[in-house]
Amino acid sequence: MGRSLTADPVLASPRMSAGPNRPRVLVLTPWYPDDAFPEEGPLSELRISGGFVGQHARSILHHADPVLVHLEPWPRVGPRAFRIHDEGVVDGLRTIRVRYRSTRIPGLASAAQLLGLLRVLARLRSEGWRPDILHPHVFSAGAFAGLLGRLLRVPTVLTEHFTRLRDAEVDARTLRVAAWVLRTMTLVTPTSRELEMQLLRIEPRMRSRVIDNPVDVSAFHPAREAPRDSGSPPRLIAAGRLVEVKGIQFLLPALRLLRDAGVDVSLTIVGDGPKRAELERQCEDLGLSDRVVFHGVATHAQVAILMRESDAFVLPSTNENLPNVVIEALASGLPVIGSRVAGVPEMLDAANGILVEPADVEGLAAALEDIVRHRDRFDREAIAARAVERYSFAAVGREWREIYDEITSAR
Repeated sequence: MGRSLTADPVLASPRMSAGPNRPRVLVLTPWYPDDAFPEEGPLSELRISGGFVGQHARSILHHADPVLVHLEPWPRVGPRAFRIHDEGVVDGLRTIRVRYRSTRIPGLASAAQLLGLLRVLARLRSEGWRPDILHPHVFSAGAFAGLLGRLLRVPTVLTEHFTRLRDAEVDARTLRVAAWVLRTMTLVTPTSRELEMQLLRIEPRMRSRVIDNPVDVSAFHPAREAPRDSGSPPRLIAAGRLVEVKGIQFLLPALRLLRDAGVDVSLTIVGDGPKRAELERQCEDLGLSDRVVFHGVATHAQVAILMRESDAFVLPSTNENLPNVVIEALASGLPVIGSRVAGVPEMLDAANGILVEPADVEGLAAALEDIVRHRDRFDREAIAARAVERYSFAAVGREWREIYDEITSAR
């Protein structure tokens, strides 16, 4: 268990040391899972979001000495503006949370985060650890990194995941901040080419390079036992938050069309969310309750097992970036039926899946039928091997090391 500290006292921690030629990287993020988040409500989704940030940080463990700092709005921090919670080393990654007071008063939340970051930096420096690189995830953390990078005179690399930086979706002030951050960073690394094009429209002077999200291929891999009898009904799987943008409301009627055409399949839906009750009613109304299982929330280990037991993965979303769940499915050797949105077309081709237009029930049904009737067309081992080559911690970690070497040698 970590220690909860107020903003005043700073307790001693074991000293950390960097290995030879291993840059010290301070990872900053507003998104990161936290099982300890105490309340339900609008902020409660923060307890499960941002797992992909940890995947990126873990991919550099063999090449750098990272410390991850989570900037986390917290409903109760006592009389002070922030608290520091040091969780120590978890899965090889030093993790520190700056839990700041959530407020609507302009500037106060930002000031609390900046003060918390300065306190964390002072603490790390007392342990003999000073960052060589600041690596924020999401432009809101990039704003702090831009300021601290100038103060510390170290390069900054922003990994951007946020897909709503469009004129119609954010206000003018947010766009101005985003443009300043994108312009200030030494390098911006969007997680898809589609997102890179969005960001270049905001700040054409941005220096960028696309870096994929990584996946733990030791957990997500094809089944090692003999395949099931090909004559048994195919098993489909979908996973994600049960919200409108994930498109399950289009997948269910597509399954009804399959059933009406005499194609027998089953579907496991992993995840929970505000649309679950509505989707369960839709499933019952369509007469699919005997073939659709709402599994609920699952751990990564449970999702990996469910994927190995399945024949294909379905992503019917109407908006995405570079969804980790598709990478996990590919690493598990599953062909993927995915919507033609954002970065998804960058992940799929004829050898590992089928693209469909978003919200197209008939097109989705046709793609499902194609995969069901021609399962032997997809080589699960080959699909997984390509995923390992592109998305494994080792593959993505090598790209990060190349970037870190380049930006530090240019100083």
